[in-house]
Amino acid sequence: MEIISSIKDRFDVNVTIRTIFEYPTIYSLSAAIEKLQGDITAELTDDHRSNVPVVPIKKEGSAPPLFLIHPIGGSVFWYKRLGKYLDTKQPLYGIQDPGLDKHDFIFHNLEEMASYYINAIQTIKPKGPYLLGGASFGSTVAIEMSKQLQEQGEHIIAILSLDGWAYYPSLQNDELYFQKMMQAQNARLLKNYLEHNIANAQFLLELQWHREQMLTRYQLPLIQTKFILFKAKELSEMFQYEADLNWWENYAKHSIDLYTVPGDHESMFSEPNLQNLATKMNKALNKLLFEFGNFTKTTGDFLMESTSS
Repeated sequence: MEIISSIKDRFDVNVTIRTIFEYPTIYSLSAAIEKLQGDITAELTDDHRSNVPVVPIKKEGSAPPLFLIHPIGGSVFWYKRLGKYLDTKQPLYGIQDPGLDKHDFIFHNLEEMASYYINAIQTIKPKGPYLLGGASFGSTVAIEMSKQLQEQGEHIIAILSLDGWAYYPSLQNDELYFQKMMQAQNARLLKNYLEHNIANAQFLLELQWHREQMLTRYQLPLIQTKFILFKAKELSEMFQYEADLNWWENYAKHSIDLYTVPGDHESMFSEPNLQNLATKMNKALNKLLFEFGNFTKTTGDFLMESTSS
């Protein structure tokens, strides 16, 4: 991408796409560049770290951590802003596609991606119970992760779907239309510093299309765990469908908990809608804690009760 080359030329430091997404404002990115110039934070350019998809957003908290899988764009940009509104007891980690840094199609199918991400989150939390979720495409990856974890004997508390859909007919099999939509989305997400560079990021668009094809080929299983849908109230150009539960009812074993959020598929992650989303997520997460466990008065640690699947 041109901005990465520009930073290299101007400041003589190497940054990755991951760095750009982790520091989403001019101020924070400038501070990161200064640290790189002083060799204070070598971790930003460490080759091994760029292979690790887990991005800590909010480490503190006594509740089971929430792992949110990236949307089709591959970054955790939306989740960085969401984290500041979640309850203090709720840790949050984003899962970002390592292909963003490697300029490569690392995963051949969605099952392979899910397995890789499971290994990654188990470096943070080796054993369950697990709390998974994701925006859009990330919801489907979380479902496959849940399936694989349950096959390992792990317990899944719930899957939180942030306006994920069971399928996306308007995006399938039309690469030109898909690229047009993704170019527009990327330009909006990165407008702080990529307003005239993102159109040249052809690799990102190709990688996104690769993920879309992975999604198209994937066969959804029956969702065995609790499923919570945070549905955008408004229709967008990409999603012109009247579907109360985004078609998940055809795949869910149990009834779906539904929360509607102001905004459309993208703007629900922008202010002031983002605060509304966070408020409803906090409500849902607190309800989960009462349903599946409790906080001790002395330590505040989460205790899991035995429950039937």
